[in-house]
Amino acid sequence: MSSHTILHDISRELRRRIHAALADTPGTDFDLTTEEGDIVLSPPPEPAAGAPLVSVYLYHAEPDAHLRNQPFLNVGADGLRYPPLALQLHYLITALDDQELTNQLVLGRILQHFHDRPVMRELAGVPLDNSFGGNSPEVRIMLEMLTLEEQSRVWQALRSGYQLSLAYKVQVVTVDSARSEVEARRVREVETAVGTKE
Repeated sequence: MSSHTILHDISRELRRRIHAALADTPGTDFDLTTEEGDIVLSPPPEPAAGAPLVSVYLYHAEPDAHLRNQPFLNVGADGLRYPPLALQLHYLITALDDQELTNQLVLGRILQHFHDRPVMRELAGVPLDNSFGGNSPEVRIMLEMLTLEEQSRVWQALRSGYQLSLAYKVQVVTVDSARSEVEARRVREVETAVGTKE
């Protein structure tokens, strides 16, 4: 489950999970309608009454520093596959209601949900590690503590006024290589010669 669609699939799964968590908030009705209408996957617009209620925006992707030099993957007895690209994804999650107390309720529920369920093991019912053996069986969703300066840079890049938001890091997300398998040049026979050098 690590083709070129993985960024798209992870974003949709985050949206699905957030929508389900908000719909199941004890004692609070956020007047939700549909996932696509209530949660946008684009930069946060200005706050307004009604939908959308939340922006889940993938604003940065970077290589995972610990997995930059993975070895080739074995395929059967005679094949090798180029290793996947390992990434960390950075999301900005912003509540968009024009009532700040509602926004605080929304973000509080999102914090609670990902604190309780920080691991993703499948997408659309398909295990994450079903690919070629170089993928992690799970990805972790972690609250990312941005400094005030880092937050300011993000909002300046969005050309928008600051809004209360959460930053999350999703790791490790892998993208399979599209290169064809290559033949493995393995040592099949070893010969030892013993003698005197002239």
